[in-house]
Amino acid sequence: MYIYYVYIYLNDSNEPYYVGKGKNRRHKAKHTVPVPCDADKIKFIATRLSNDESLLLERKLILHYGRKDIGTGSLLNKTSGGQGSHMISEETRAKLSAAKKNYIPWNKGKTGVQEYSTETRDRMSKSASTRHATTKLPIVMTACPECGTDKPIKNKFCSRSCVGRYHANVRSQNGCNGFQNKAHGKSRPVG
Repeated sequence: MYIYYVYIYLNDSNEPYYVGKGKNRRHKAKHTVPVPCDADKIKFIATRLSNDESLLLERKLILHYGRKDIGTGSLLNKTSGGQGSHMISEETRAKLSAAKKNYIPWNKGKTGVQEYSTETRDRMSKSASTRHATTKLPIVMTACPECGTDKPIKNKFCSRSCVGRYHANVRSQNGCNGFQNKAHGKSRPVG
């Protein structure tokens, strides 16, 4: 598929400091080098490439501009292109391989669900039954600020209709005849 592209990051003096290959939004993703904040500092060299074409072009550009770490140029790329930044030395590979040879998975030989003793099951059941017990809150009698009734209420008002009347009164006291149009600072009538 032709979904890959090759891009270059430019520094403040418009000199390339990184060459990359990617697809989707790779050019804006986290890198081992700083990603330019200014979109003008990211130049797409070629788009709609196959994976092989993009790898080849990336290698050619890195070879052309040169890498700073090996003293051939100004690019901060860690490789000659195509490998990504996951280079592992042969010595490290050998150490990882040796460490995994004697590794036994934690679940080797285990099957299905763990069996619990009767005593453990009883303790777990008792714990679960008390864990979700609801505590009753004291009932508070409060007068609704809109209608004045004394009812046990959760919120400030006793019903939704009281909330609506309260807000309508507040709007009329503030000289608003409808909802405020925030885009233009004008009020528009409801209805």
